Amino acid sequence: MEPYLPIVRVPALLGGAYPDQRDGLIQQVEASLRWETSIAARSVRRHERRHASVRGRGAANRLGPCSNAEVSIQGCFKAHGCERVSSGPGSHNVPVKSGNLKIGREAVRELVADNYPAIARSLLRPLLHLLSTSREACGGDVDKFLIMLVIAIRTTEHEGFATYSQAQLLSGEIPIFPTLGTNVRSVAESTGTPKETVRRKVGELVEAGWISREGNELRFTAVAYQDLAGVRVAIEDLAVSNFQVVTALARRQLA
Repeated sequence: MEPYLPIVRVPALLGGAYPDQRDGLIQQVEASLRWETSIAARSVRRHERRHASVRGRGAANRLGPCSNAEVSIQGCFKAHGCERVSSGPGSHNVPVKSGNLKIGREAVRELVADNYPAIARSLLRPLLHLLSTSREACGGDVDKFLIMLVIAIRTTEHEGFATYSQAQLLSGEIPIFPTLGTNVRSVAESTGTPKETVRRKVGELVEAGWISREGNELRFTAVAYQDLAGVRVAIEDLAVSNFQVVTALARRQLA
């Protein structure tokens, strides 16, 4: 979604599962976009003032490509060391001086870092809840959760996964989910867990019905999706909480 704020899409919220929160979420999205727009607008004004000052000097040989109507706007930007930065899908491009202005993800990271002491509590509490819920769901075995997380990531990266509805995934209609594929060795490398440990725990997860093994490929199952519903809710809560923290910072930046 760059260069917008990293807006987390939570279908449960926008789909009506929590109608009392929907309006608040929309307002937060709008606030964050106004913040991005204000940064872009200031960039445009600076660019225009610079070009106006150059034209005002009246020396044709110092005007550069901007004095030539046949030169494209993009050429003008390049001639002055500028670049066009898209404000997002469906929006107009705006000129931004290279190196002078950071927008989007890096600007948000800087905002969060600068305010971390003030927001740490709000960030850490839902994270602790997620980790505690995950450990409990996996019988106290954090390694099993990490294994399931790697397999889940490869599942969600498959283009077919996003085409299913929540109801389909929960119903068992799709007993084994599509995947881009992963195996014991890849899981071990991704998590830093010894390969033999992963192999043993994968065997236990297969017995529990959470993983289907087809050859060397490990696949996420509908049973796991159902049994890990509490973990999924904790992930959604974490996403919403972090979104609210960041958009609150953005609103204060706008004020």
